[in-house]
Parts: sequence; C-alpha cells; structure tokens
Amino acid sequence: RLRTFLTKPSLEPRPNLPAARVGEENAVSVSPRSNFFWDTEKQFPLLRDLSLSFKSGTLNMIIGRTGSGKSGLCNAIIGDLLSEKGERVVVRGRLAYAPQVAFIQNMTVRENILFGRPFDPAFYDRVVDACALRSDFDVLPGGDQCEIGAKGINLSGGQRQRVALARACYQQSDVYLFDDSLSAVDNHVAQHIFRHCILNLL
Repeated sequence: RLRTFLTKPSLEPRPNLPAARVGEENAVSVSPRSNFFWDTEKQFPLLRDLSLSFKSGTLNMIIGRTGSGKSGLCNAIIGDLLSEKGERVVVRGRLAYAPQVAFIQNMTVRENILFGRPFDPAFYDRVVDACALRSDFDVLPGGDQCEIGAKGINLSGGQRQRVALARACYQQSDVYLFDDSLSAVDNHVAQHIFRHCILNLL
C-alpha cells in the first residue's frame, strides 16, 4: 500500500500569480467545461463540464444538497483534484482555506491561529473578536495559551471550526475559501461571524 501511494504521480504546482485588481479581474477562474477527477485513471469525473469565475472583491456562495460537489469544488480550487489536459484553475494572489473538517495541530490555540506568521496583537484581537473566540478564551485554562490535544480533542466542534476560520483570516490573503465553516456553530454565533468576520473583517 505504501509503494502504491508513494509512486503515484504528483499534482503539478499552481503558478504564483499577483493578486487581481478589485472588481476588475477574476480572482478565481476555471477553464470552460472542465472535468475534475480523484484518481489518475480519470474514468468518473467528480465535477463535469465546470465553468466559473469569481471577481476580486466579491462574496460568492455555492449552495447545493449533500453530495452535490461543493467540497469537491473547493478541492478543485485549492489544487487537490486532477483535471484533463489543458484544463486548469487560476487563482490570483494568496489563498487561505478553512476546510469542512477543521485541521488542528497539537500546540496552543494562539499558535494554531498564527500558523507561523508573526504575532500582531491589534490584528490578532480583531480576528479573535470577529470569529467569536473571546468568550472561549475566558473559559479555557490559560486562555489562548491553552495547549490543544491531538486533533483538537479538548475543543468542541464549533471551537475547532472557529479556530480554523481565525487561522484563515489571520493569513491576510487575497482569496478566502470556506467550506461550510458555520455548520458546527449556534445560529447567533453564525450570525456574528457572518456579520463581523465575513462582511466586515474580510
């Protein structure tokens, strides 16, 4: 199994392009009628005849039933799906991604949010408040210096999602991609995040 995994071909890295001008250029675009696949045999496309573009400086939402390909579209945009020859996804600028299942490392809450970037106290506080994490810091032992266990074992599902959302926001990227990042939070918390984080901070 290891040999099969390690000998699979690597995905081609996406070229780094400058950020798009707000309202003038597409921040994300997919070649017309593109097909995307999970496996190298390319027999059954996960996404078929896909054509889309998102202007810079706009908020776009993809809505559909479970299993309709919303997470697959996110995987195509971040470059984790295979495409046919000549078909490609173009992302202009730096991309920050918060997946549906939050990725949490065994380190402090603050280190999970900073994710290697320098600590900017003023902006950090704005991100924490926008992502509704301030009340969680008040109850966690040590606040944002609380050590998180493997896979976020000592955080609730909503806390893990909000930490992952705060991490994406703190990267100060050009394109933000959120895969159902409000699914594990209460309705009033979701409204707070949408108003203060997505519509204001970003």
